[in-house]
Amino acid sequence: MINSSRQPYQGEQISLVISIYLGTTYSHVAWALLEPNQVPQTHIVTGFIGLEDCPSSAAIPSVLFYDQEGRLRAAGTQTLDYEIIFQAHSENWIRTEWFILLLYRDSYPELGNAPQPTLPRCKTVVDVVGDYLRYIASSAQKHFLERASNSADIWELVKDRIQYVISHPKGWRTTQLSQLHKAATLAGFVALNKGSRRLHFVSEGKASLLWWFRDHAGIEDDIKVGNRFIITDAGGGPIIISSFDTTCLDSQHLRLTEANPPCSFLAGSVFVTHAFKQFLEEKLASGGSVYGDPESIEIMISNFDAQVKRTFRHSDRKSAVIFGSYRENEPAFSILAGRFIVEGYICLIYLLFTIYMISCLLRADMVRFFEPSCEAAERGIRQHVIREGTSIVLVIGELAAIPWFFSEIQRRLQDLPIQFFRSDTPACVSRSTSGHTVLTDVT
Repeated sequence: MINSSRQPYQGEQISLVISIYLGTTYSHVAWALLEPNQVPQTHIVTGFIGLEDCPSSAAIPSVLFYDQEGRLRAAGTQTLDYEIIFQAHSENWIRTEWFILLLYRDSYPELGNAPQPTLPRCKTVVDVVGDYLRYIASSAQKHFLERASNSADIWELVKDRIQYVISHPKGWRTTQLSQLHKAATLAGFVALNKGSRRLHFVSEGKASLLWWFRDHAGIEDDIKVGNRFIITDAGGGPIIISSFDTTCLDSQHLRLTEANPPCSFLAGSVFVTHAFKQFLEEKLASGGSVYGDPESIEIMISNFDAQVKRTFRHSDRKSAVIFGSYRENEPAFSILAGRFIVEGYICLIYLLFTIYMISCLLRADMVRFFEPSCEAAERGIRQHVIREGTSIVLVIGELAAIPWFFSEIQRRLQDLPIQFFRSDTPACVSRSTSGHTVLTDVT
């Protein structure tokens, strides 16, 4: 049962909710102060520890640096700091990313063909997730103390009864949730064997649908019994598609029931990046280019992930990223005056400080990186759509924020009676991926 209006908090004492979306490549966090008889307000956390000078950013890289002894040296936005990056390379730190994929192993045995995350010495995936959750919670605390009225006194009052809400992909089993619970315990969210009532899990599809209704007040007036909602969770790991049918409507509530079992495909955002990595290794590393060394390729991949992939809009236009010097020349690989030349190209620019080198890809290559993801989303949606009546498709996750991906899915499915929505604009993607959970199963 969904009530699209935001209700006052019915608890008897003040409390605080910290809501976390744990993404494969980027994560988000929000908080809400719960005051008796007051409607809670969601606050998206920005200005994370390590990126205080960029307060508008709501995305936290799901990345950590560990030294060779397994000690955590940097996390989240700290890993974007150039001094940290230099130190990581000079001291041979271990860059740990995409670690969330390791939690999928029991559900997706075929992940053996997926990108393989590197864990630090003597650390399990539960340990790494615990370290990362601790960093996220510290950033949320800092944000609360800097922005809430009378924050220091309130924090002392609520710190031992904070409610934590962590969203997870639909279809996660007891094994994954148990690992997530252990990681939250290591992060200090709850005491060992105590306080489980303060830790809540909610599926990302359900949370997104609830938030979408609350963010589109009045939309229920246009909904009819028989309409189907299809949630396409196109995040970093698997693309998971689930559906709900509208079974009851009245003046106050909308009832939805699950229509079909969810389907999933290993085709999320990290697989787009992985395809680009394989392209670079084939073109540069295997070909003997001086720019095929692991460090250069890592820089290209990092900036592809952070810039080019996320802003890809037109398959027939140029974009560019700087990653080397304009003095660079390697004619055998079509690199002239810092330009990697290919006829009929789309340029990708990789930024590394203030040095320039433009690398060009065939126009079809950029589309090819996304093709498995688009094909998976199309196939999954077609499995859930109804032929009679209207299907409302809500696309969420990291790929949903990419303009070309969202428009391409609409183009491929234009033969079906579908209304498409995505949770929010790319700049505010955190609202749809973390803030939506704050007001769900807790309040």
